[in-house]
Amino acid sequence: MQDHASVRNELQIFFSKELRIWENGLFVKLGLNPPYELAPPSSPDSHYPNPENTDNAKDGEVRDVLSHDYERDPKNRAACLKHFGYKCQICGFDFSTFYGPEFAGKIEVHHIDPLCRTKSAHAIDPIKDLIPVCPNCHTALHGKTGASDEVYMPDELRAMIKRAKKE
Repeated sequence: MQDHASVRNELQIFFSKELRIWENGLFVKLGLNPPYELAPPSSPDSHYPNPENTDNAKDGEVRDVLSHDYERDPKNRAACLKHFGYKCQICGFDFSTFYGPEFAGKIEVHHIDPLCRTKSAHAIDPIKDLIPVCPNCHTALHGKTGASDEVYMPDELRAMIKRAKKE
């Protein structure tokens, strides 16, 4: 187990990098040149340690975390799914078609405008503000680099899929 000083040092390094990324994103949004020159990641997994060195690698240590959770009203999810159905509105994936009837009704519902942007409870329109998506598309929607509340819009992701299929 690491001592407190080394853990604190690792956290400071991690959060200072995340803060620089966030600040760059904010400056770009404001139409200004970003203050930090950040090296592009060498690979999608560049924030993970070298997979070749697995000496003393352990999983399962228990730790306490403090986080914010945004409540979601199940009525909004139900209304969204009643309107759109249980097929991904980005790629068309349907759990029950792919895995069988025991997976009918499996789908995630994405807030097109992330809840973390408003920081308070507010009314939403389940048809305009929510969209059913498969887990892969949901991850991709939230995969936009920049500030933590940056997301791809559904049409952007559909266009990316279309471009990727042409290549």
